[in-house]
Amino acid sequence: RVYLSEKSKLMGKPDAQFVFEPSENPFHLVGGTGQKVSSGETSPETAFGLLLAELNAAKPEADIDLVRKAFEFAQEAHKGQLRQDGITPFIMHPLSAALVILSEFEVIEEEAIAAALLHDVVEVTSVTIEDIRNKFGNDIAYKVGLLSKPPKDGITSTLERNRDYYNALLGFPRVIQLIKVADI
Repeated sequence: RVYLSEKSKLMGKPDAQFVFEPSENPFHLVGGTGQKVSSGETSPETAFGLLLAELNAAKPEADIDLVRKAFEFAQEAHKGQLRQDGITPFIMHPLSAALVILSEFEVIEEEAIAAALLHDVVEVTSVTIEDIRNKFGNDIAYKVGLLSKPPKDGITSTLERNRDYYNALLGFPRVIQLIKVADI
C-alpha cells in the first residue's frame, strides 16, 4: 500500500508494503520493514518493480505488457531529465503518480496506470498526442490529452492557464481527476 501521510499510515493495514512519507525528497519510500529508500537510492526500475508487484497483487490478470510498454516509452522520453531538485530522475514523478492511483485510490485499470506513467511526456518532451495514439491507441491518447495542460499561447498568464485547466478538470472523467490529484 502507499500512504500519503503518517495519519493514513497509522490507519492503514499492518501488511503495508511501501509508504510515502513527507520529506524534502519528492519520492521517498518506506518499506514494510521500516527501511527508508529515497529516490536518490532507488532506481526507476526498482520503483517500476514495486508498481508491477502492486498491480499484480490487485489484479493478477492485468495487462502487464501494456504498463511495461508505457513505462519504457516514458522512461525513454524523459531520458536525461531531472526533477527540480537536480538529482531525481524525472521518470520517478510519473512512477509516483502511478503508484498513488494504484495503491491509494485503488485504480487498477491498466490504461489509467499507463496514462499516469505517460502524463507528462506531451507537456515536457517532444512527444505528441499523435505519437501516443500511434503507440498506445485512442483510449490512452485521450487520457494523456486530458492530463496535459494546453500549451501556452502567449496571451494568457500561467495563472489564467492553470485556472482554466483546473476548472475544466472538474468536468473530466473521475480517473483523470484522480491521476491529476496524484500528480504531486
